[in-house]
Amino acid sequence: MKHIFLIMMIFLSMRICSAGDMSNSIEYDHLYIVGDATPTSWNLGAAPEMAQTNHGVFEWIGTLESGKDFKFMNSRDGWHKHVVGTMEAQLAEVGQIYNLNFYADWALDGTKDCKFHVATTGEYHVVVDLTAMRMQLSIPEKTLERPEKLYLYGSAVSDGGADTPLVGGVEFKGVYHLREGEVKLMDTPFPGPSTTYYVPKLKDVDISFGDGYAATLESSADSCAMGWSVSIPGDYAIYVDAGTMSYSAKSYKPYPVLYLVGGCCEHAWNYWDASVCCLYPDESNPDIMVWEGELRIGWDNQGGTSTPDEPSKFKILTAQDWFGATFHPYKADAAAEGSSDARISGGDDLKWTISRDGFYRIELDTRREVLTGTYYGESGVETVEPVPDAQVDHEAEEYYDLRGIRLKNPGFGLCIRRTANCAEKVWVR
Repeated sequence: MKHIFLIMMIFLSMRICSAGDMSNSIEYDHLYIVGDATPTSWNLGAAPEMAQTNHGVFEWIGTLESGKDFKFMNSRDGWHKHVVGTMEAQLAEVGQIYNLNFYADWALDGTKDCKFHVATTGEYHVVVDLTAMRMQLSIPEKTLERPEKLYLYGSAVSDGGADTPLVGGVEFKGVYHLREGEVKLMDTPFPGPSTTYYVPKLKDVDISFGDGYAATLESSADSCAMGWSVSIPGDYAIYVDAGTMSYSAKSYKPYPVLYLVGGCCEHAWNYWDASVCCLYPDESNPDIMVWEGELRIGWDNQGGTSTPDEPSKFKILTAQDWFGATFHPYKADAAAEGSSDARISGGDDLKWTISRDGFYRIELDTRREVLTGTYYGESGVETVEPVPDAQVDHEAEEYYDLRGIRLKNPGFGLCIRRTANCAEKVWVR
């Protein structure tokens, strides 16, 4: 009986601790929509953050696909905080109000994980009120027509105005250095009587804080229409979806490390083996992330084992999990060799593709969002130009990248180490 009593006390203690764990509480300042009915499917890291319109109230406008599921997540820190319906396989109809449940559970029972679906594929305006635990769908107002060009303008723009290019036919985007002030978008290089201004529907949005804001735009002919506020000077990434004319904005900083994963990599989709998949900042430019090494089509199959998924493809992760943002191309099977635009703002889970085995240098310019791949051949650089014996320090080691360029401080990846006696490829970690 003593053992039974002790077990009961331990269990009760665990329940009390869990009840007092504030990490299990609902959060009223962010919400994400996920599901294969949405454009980002079940990729929690890429799931759009719904725009907050009031305390605990959120909205999202986007495409929902018929016959497929969607629900809401209250956190991006794993599949933990679920906001779901009260009935299984619940059909969500326009104009109806649906009750919601909240569960903080890492292994939510399928009978409680009640998802929604719509009968017709189309654009929907989804509103969720976490204070009342209700959801409602409506048909959104007609989206704005896409302008031919967009320009950044306002007191926060250092040069008075800046071009915002259309990339991949999908989105206007760019990274800009903004000072304290206001910024908005317009369709002419300079303000004039025919200028249309594109400003957020949500007013008083300061893009200096948080992980970024996303919401729809509205047009105005009024030059005094309110844009976004910038209270902290710095670099900011601005994205405008050319299809929905919705925007997102966030502070930009270079990455300390990124992760190359794919079926053509030595450890395939193993993102946790950082020793062979890390991209690090270039010595001369922290915006450019570099990886050098060997890529092979279906690498795992070289030893007679099973071929990995997507054996000729790769993408780049910002974190060692599947929940963080991902760099991928705008077009399916974009060639790894040469330069191509990279995307981190969502979209389909596309990958770059290699056409031949060998050694590569992969450079990702995170400011310009451009990936450049250079092919070195099946064996890379085997030797480097010899130095006259009189100039050689016989006790020193020198390091070169696979292009044969000398490295001052080799800190990662595959390179060539040369001593007075030999030159050989080595991994520097």
